[in-house]
Amino acid sequence: MAESLPTLVERAGSVRWFDHHQWDESVAASVRSAGVDLVVGPSDEECSADVTLRSLDHEFPAHLRDLVAVTRDHDLWLKEDPRSDDLADYAYWADDEEYLAVVGEHGPDLPETVRDYLAERRVEKQALVDAAVDRATTHEVGPWTVATTYGRCSQNEAAEALREAGADAAVVVKPAGSASLRGSETFERCHEVAALVNGGGHPKASGCKPEIYDDMLDYAAHWTSEGRAARRVILAAFERVAERVAEEDGRGGAETDGDRREDAAEA
Repeated sequence: MAESLPTLVERAGSVRWFDHHQWDESVAASVRSAGVDLVVGPSDEECSADVTLRSLDHEFPAHLRDLVAVTRDHDLWLKEDPRSDDLADYAYWADDEEYLAVVGEHGPDLPETVRDYLAERRVEKQALVDAAVDRATTHEVGPWTVATTYGRCSQNEAAEALREAGADAAVVVKPAGSASLRGSETFERCHEVAALVNGGGHPKASGCKPEIYDDMLDYAAHWTSEGRAARRVILAAFERVAERVAEEDGRGGAETDGDRREDAAEA
């Protein structure tokens, strides 16, 4: 990026970058020094669509502002608006041009034909989620119960099912080698774990791809073992975060996830 970004700015004339992920200050400074207008929102409050909406000098219609709000509900894994599941599935299954045309006209209130299409596709989707949940294993790491699984499925729905089964955090390793991490009210350190295994994101939702794949033999082992090496590396990252939290707690530091877990149980 350090080499290509100045060239991009020179050719484009101006570049605006809207994001909400947690940036290293030195990286953000280098991007801005290349001439990019970088705007980064708070990752636990806004999605990138929020940042874009408030940064552009344009009065967008109500249905597109509503689309941004529902996108935030999915991206930050708030799960307060049932339309966000429909929006996420449709964005995944439809091609880009179709999706943009439909939501550009309807916003997050998808037409009946699209909802019927989603219902048909979800039969297969649910089977993949069920298979991932069935093959999951749980691990006690510090004060947390961490569930890990493998599969080509909806990571959000698999993680939600694992959370309902008692997990504080869920890891879904995918055939491509990447993994999705999802937290809960009792685990809000997904981004800290992901940062240790070549990733990043948000406190309750992040992603990573451990640097353990050198050739196709590594991928073959990954597929046949259902991501055993990736799961092991990610669990080790959870353990490192747990050790860090224990050290902070021993020094009388800020409230830990274990404290929040006890508070949630008492509520």
